[in-house]
Amino acid sequence: MPRVSLYDNTSTFKHPGSAIDLEMDWSEWLDGDDVIASSSFTVPDGLTKDSESNTSTSAMVTISGGLVNVDYVVINTITTVAQKTESKAIRVMVSSKGVA
Repeated sequence: MPRVSLYDNTSTFKHPGSAIDLEMDWSEWLDGDDVIASSSFTVPDGLTKDSESNTSTSAMVTISGGLVNVDYVVINTITTVAQKTESKAIRVMVSSKGVA
């Protein structure tokens, strides 16, 4: 089971009516020539995962929805070509004012 860490202690704000793009940069964690083979995002109930993709060193997701004054944790899990698995999380705080 991979360890889940809060990505650089990062939180972001969004308005419930907006969609935002989140990007997880894995380049510093990857060893040598190792690259991302697969990536998936776990998005909690209340948020909608509109799309997700990845490159060899980063993973992206677009999310929408959410309830005002609710904090959500979005988790990105990757597996590399060397079969290493790791997860990172980012906190998404929904505010009626959007980005603080």
